[in-house]
Amino acid sequence: MYYRFLVNALRLSILLLLGSAALCQTITASLQGRVTDNSGAILTKADVSAANTETGLTRSTQSDENGVYRIAPLPVGNYKVSVKAGTFQPQTRAIALTVGESATLDFSLLPARSSSSSRSRRKHR
Repeated sequence: MYYRFLVNALRLSILLLLGSAALCQTITASLQGRVTDNSGAILTKADVSAANTETGLTRSTQSDENGVYRIAPLPVGNYKVSVKAGTFQPQTRAIALTVGESATLDFSLLPARSSSSSRSRRKHR
């Protein structure tokens, strides 16, 4: 009888430990994509950041030699993903990440708008 009690107590302890370990795991997702210009040419070393709009958590990376970026793990939630690269216009898009999702978000950046330089006009006398 005492032996049976010890075996059952051990089983219960193991179940409780495994259950609490499962509850402590973070529920995450991942985000990846490709950064190109509007002609389809890859953009390397583009700065990519994902900001959780509810918690403020921000994770950043750069696109690799193939224009690919990956940010993982990310807690599930709503994100604003921003990309900046050299002389291109920055771009920001929103995405909602769900549990276990491996989302793809590609960016096609436009060249920066040329600023019209103000010319000083001289009056000739």
